Amino acid sequence: MKKYGIVFAGLAVGLLIILFFIFKSNKSGEGVAQKGQVYFKFAKLPQGIIAKSGSFEVKKEEVLKSPQMNGFEEKRNDLEFVLIYQQFVTRSPKVIKNMYLKSPKVSRSISSLLNQYGVPLKSQTQVHFKSQNIGEGIARVDDKIIFQKDIDRNNFIWASFETELFQYKLAMIDKLLKRKVMSAEAKKLKITNDEFKEEHVYKKLIKKISQSDIQSYMKTYSMEETDFNKKSAHDQLLNLRKNRALDYILEKYLIHFPVKVDLKEPKFSLEKRAEWVPELGSGKKIEISFFGDTRSPMSENLLKELFPLLEKYPQVKFYYRPIFLSSNKLQMTITQAHLCVWGEYPDQFWNFFKQTLGSMEKQTEKRLYKVLDQLKLDVDPIRQCLIKQTMKPAVEYHTNYAHHLGIHLGPVVYIGGEVLHGRIFIKDIKTIIDRQLEKPTAGVWNKDL
Repeated sequence: MKKYGIVFAGLAVGLLIILFFIFKSNKSGEGVAQKGQVYFKFAKLPQGIIAKSGSFEVKKEEVLKSPQMNGFEEKRNDLEFVLIYQQFVTRSPKVIKNMYLKSPKVSRSISSLLNQYGVPLKSQTQVHFKSQNIGEGIARVDDKIIFQKDIDRNNFIWASFETELFQYKLAMIDKLLKRKVMSAEAKKLKITNDEFKEEHVYKKLIKKISQSDIQSYMKTYSMEETDFNKKSAHDQLLNLRKNRALDYILEKYLIHFPVKVDLKEPKFSLEKRAEWVPELGSGKKIEISFFGDTRSPMSENLLKELFPLLEKYPQVKFYYRPIFLSSNKLQMTITQAHLCVWGEYPDQFWNFFKQTLGSMEKQTEKRLYKVLDQLKLDVDPIRQCLIKQTMKPAVEYHTNYAHHLGIHLGPVVYIGGEVLHGRIFIKDIKTIIDRQLEKPTAGVWNKDL
């Protein structure tokens, strides 16, 4: 009976895969609507266990022993030094002569590390690593002992590290769990893992990649139009499709959801001044804050992708927080105009904002006023606001607050307690929102964004 059970299991999986590949990728990127399951559920687990799904478990040591964790520990040491230095040396009203730390020496020169995070170096301060003259603290600046609880970690520097580490652990849990589940299924069928993938996943996979998908991929990753890059894009898309297909089969038919995970989600709070921080939506479950400008391509493109995404999530409230270089006079004018409209016509702000995204290099003020006319708004209050620079203090507030957090240029996006920066992809923002809202995304075939 057991033998027939195994054979049946194999035939069932094969049949389901055939049905599944009816959803082959199409130009619109849409497949058959399906009901998924909640992927992760954060919960307390027995000591030593970091994740559990049915009878399968992932031990904490399996995640922590990975080579990448050494890099995280080194980075943690670097960033704790940066935070202590910034808080107790750079911002100290008096000159600090000596700074002692129990921790090992940072990974590179102190000046280059501080410079990376925009923390001024104080040449009068001598730094001593691996010091024992600290008692039970972790550091000492002159005569003041510093404990872990004294460090202000509510900033971008630490939030970005916590996010990176948290997301890495989730990715490792997902990888290890799927490997265990696939190995168990392959063992039932008396085949290897590679044979399982080839026979029960890739064999039925439609391998043709359209030219439009290749062009879209190259545009997303700013790849030059060369034959080599086209071939590379084709191969990457095929690998993505293979990985997506394997994930689908494992999630749809083999893994027990939700996967219980014993991890603390990052939590950080941001200060808000309602009169100076434009907000969109009335959601109470997730707050998203965008730090950036409206003219640079990365910020402009991300904002244009964000607005349609936000329409799908009434549970989200969105905040815009301008940050740009003080030398960017044109952005200063545009940002002051934005904040003037927020103060004078808050109900029309987002219409005005969306229509004034982009370069705006020629006849800037004339173009700003033209948009106001199109929205049937009185131009004069905004003109006077710009002439008097009424919103200059608001711009300075945003700049000072961003610098306080450790943000000097955008785009930077806070999604709840998680932070993305640099080149941000809209699919990553969507993934975080879905996870935080516990949306049923597991076991659903979707074309990659």
